[in-house]
Amino acid sequence: LISRKSFLDSISRVKQEGVIIHQPEQWLSHWPLLEKQAFWSTVGMWHGQTNVILVFAESHEFQSINNGYFKSLSLEGLNIRIWRPARAE
Repeated sequence: LISRKSFLDSISRVKQEGVIIHQPEQWLSHWPLLEKQAFWSTVGMWHGQTNVILVFAESHEFQSINNGYFKSLSLEGLNIRIWRPARAE
């Protein structure tokens, strides 16, 4: 179990090209809705500063929480979506 602040601090301390987080829903599963929203909002605001790639199965919860923070982009011919921060537009 990790708190939102600790998780965000860990990500922001990465000094490499960026960080890949696999199955973030497992890290966030015990957080209340407001904590999840705050996490995704912060990650979305990092666009252009910290490279974060999240690999996870698409879920209704992610779509409903992140409607204002991320926008979906379908890849032609593939059953994969890329979610880019809204400020990347």
